[in-house]
Amino acid sequence: MVNALSSLLALLRCFSLPEWLAHPWRYLSAVLAVALGVALGLAVQLINQSAVGEYERAAKVLDGAADVQVRAVAEQMSVAMLDLLLADESVAVASPVIDMIGYASTPARAKNEADRVRILLMGLDVLSFGQISPSVLVSIASDATQTGVIALNPEAWFSPNQAFVNEALWAKLRSQEPGLAIGQTLTLFISDQAVPLVAAGVIALPGGPAMALDVGALQALAGRQGGISRVDVRLQAGVNAQQWQRDFKLPPGTTFAQSGDRAERAQSSSRAYRANLTALALVALFVGAYLVFSVVSLSVAKRLPQWALLGVMGLDARARLRLVMAESAVLGAVGAALGLAVGAGLANLALAKLGGDLGGGY
Repeated sequence: MVNALSSLLALLRCFSLPEWLAHPWRYLSAVLAVALGVALGLAVQLINQSAVGEYERAAKVLDGAADVQVRAVAEQMSVAMLDLLLADESVAVASPVIDMIGYASTPARAKNEADRVRILLMGLDVLSFGQISPSVLVSIASDATQTGVIALNPEAWFSPNQAFVNEALWAKLRSQEPGLAIGQTLTLFISDQAVPLVAAGVIALPGGPAMALDVGALQALAGRQGGISRVDVRLQAGVNAQQWQRDFKLPPGTTFAQSGDRAERAQSSSRAYRANLTALALVALFVGAYLVFSVVSLSVAKRLPQWALLGVMGLDARARLRLVMAESAVLGAVGAALGLAVGAGLANLALAKLGGDLGGGY
């Protein structure tokens, strides 16, 4: 076995390598086609894995200990839903939440749209939300340099001109303006208007760039008086969530959502692009395989006298077939290795530009 492998390597070095060097562009095209297919397939997998993982991680923290979520089927539902839930004896805590997409920047960068950061904007009722997801409301920094957990100033939540940012948003804003500190003014772009807000602190809100403020303040800013996106519900101890959902009569325009539904929605929303890009990767991979086959076949046809000489020198047909397969394997392996490196690079580039959630604001 060792002798056969040594002989094969010697033949590749003395017989195949000169052919590759004589026609580098022909073989390079085959290698690049294989690399393209592998790179696309790997990049799609890595990007999707990061996006879904980021979504799931954010969902677990944002959902906190909520047993059930009542969500609006359309953009928003009436805040009267909150009163309906609180009137139920099985409900321990019901917390209204608004989540929507906005943009934020420092005042110096506000006029340049390219510098505006796309954010998840959350309106929270700090008193009730703190009973369901207290870990989100932990302040983790008080200024541009200080780190570590510090006491959160609850009064800031009820100020209509103050907001809290998460680490991801704070890092992006400070990369644009290194001197930015807590207590300075940020510009929020929402509903076609620019709103100045004071950065009251950095909280442990996970995921991509996000900003949180009082639910009433956000209703006023967004023109959603009396409207909310969802209600997070914690049931009384011993109440079965599934049975309660079957018994509770939801008004039209609302639906129940479990914590796990977020990750499932993330998978569903990315299924189309994953299917398209995976199909594209497979096409590129098949083209690469066909090019390898064509190039090696042409090489074999052009080297018939050399193959015949190898036969006369004692290399039987099976050994010559192994040599041809080894040449193909080398081309495929080089292309695959190059594709892995390119695919990882493409994934890193995409995630660096779009963020772990692909710009979805999760």
